[in-house]
Amino acid sequence: MAASSRVDQIPDKGPAPGASVASTERSEARSAGASAAAKPPPWYKAGSVTRGVPGPLDDASRARRRTRFDRRQRSSEWLIRDARVRAGEPAVAPTRLRADQPGWVKPPRPARCRWRIAGGVGLHGEKGRAHFSGTERCASIWACPCCSAVIRAERATHIQAAAAGWQAQGGSLVFVTLTVRHRDGDPLKGSLDAVMKSWRRLLMGKSWKTFRERFGVRGYIRAVEVTRGRNGWHPHIHVLFFTDRPLTSTDALEWESLMYGRWADYVVKHGGRLPTQLRGIDVRPADADGTVVAQYLAKVQEKDADARRIGVGQELARFDFKGGRLTSLTPFELLDFPGDDAPAQQAWAEYVDATWGRRAITWSRGLREMCQVSADIEVTDEEIVADTEDAPLRFWIPARLYDVTVRNSPTLMARLLELIELDRADEVPDLLPGIVSADQLGPHRGGIPIAEQRAG
Repeated sequence: MAASSRVDQIPDKGPAPGASVASTERSEARSAGASAAAKPPPWYKAGSVTRGVPGPLDDASRARRRTRFDRRQRSSEWLIRDARVRAGEPAVAPTRLRADQPGWVKPPRPARCRWRIAGGVGLHGEKGRAHFSGTERCASIWACPCCSAVIRAERATHIQAAAAGWQAQGGSLVFVTLTVRHRDGDPLKGSLDAVMKSWRRLLMGKSWKTFRERFGVRGYIRAVEVTRGRNGWHPHIHVLFFTDRPLTSTDALEWESLMYGRWADYVVKHGGRLPTQLRGIDVRPADADGTVVAQYLAKVQEKDADARRIGVGQELARFDFKGGRLTSLTPFELLDFPGDDAPAQQAWAEYVDATWGRRAITWSRGLREMCQVSADIEVTDEEIVADTEDAPLRFWIPARLYDVTVRNSPTLMARLLELIELDRADEVPDLLPGIVSADQLGPHRGGIPIAEQRAG
């Protein structure tokens, strides 16, 4: 679609020497707004709806959203460069390119998240909620900092509901982590293949049937995570097992011994490195209130030694919310490196390529019904991202103004949402000169601003 391929393969120009970031943002926005033609699409029916990351309006939530917007733009830049190099083109296009011009290369879908679909972008909202309209969403649970946050937050509530429903029936929960040994230089795709194939093989055959009967396993929810540290990529699996009886300490040791033996065999058969029993498997019962008391999880989640009590839904689904250990990074933390950091860029491109098309979270068949949870949770990632409660149109961002701002000042876009959510819409024009207020849009002439109607 030509409308969504406008300005993303042109070299970015940073602030002028001596200019502050804020003044540069405003001057670029002002110049872009002066040259942009204010002609929005017919009432925003052509495009998907982009929503702000849900959550309480506190400082931490707003800071996380700003970080996600920044990371999404860095990801887009890196993935576009990678796609161009793979296609035999210069990493950075010498001039602005459109999809119908020679030298333009279509980047992967996560790189196109937040691109315009039509001629401009709507800013909607009221106190407490805000969103954009007229932009693409990639719905990548793996590779998009913004879409991942929305999807994983929703998946976490689904998992927590299933855990609560199962425990309300007298059932129990067991939290298991399975890992493989890894070294720097091991390709992530190969390690992920070994992990995923070994997991599938673990659930097959007479041995698995006997295991299920021995421990009363009725179902599971499986999530895959990836971190990167001094020893390279570290893919691993978290599994929440639903059992019909509690696990004693003796049971836990037996569970670990039986599962490790098969897990280690399958990992080696599928090309992975032999995991040790000390690090290859971790088995922990969940509390009666649906939380996991886990020193292991605390090491993953926090950067201190304090153990935490964390909801199983959050632990299983909110990979985007985590920070790595002191010696490792989550993939999204790679996007905090400078834009010219070649190793970080290469690692991010490898991660996006290796995770493409894989399922991050899966449920065993029949588990939803068994836990008596709503059928509404059987939705796709795309449906989660697209599903938002529509809010009134407050402003319209002309095409050129949007392109310049989202590329050079992604956090400014997050701040626009904040102002609407905080009921401070009167400050929006000062933050983004050139933006058009909704009361300036004509309802009967294609949404063209009233001032332009009169001039015409």
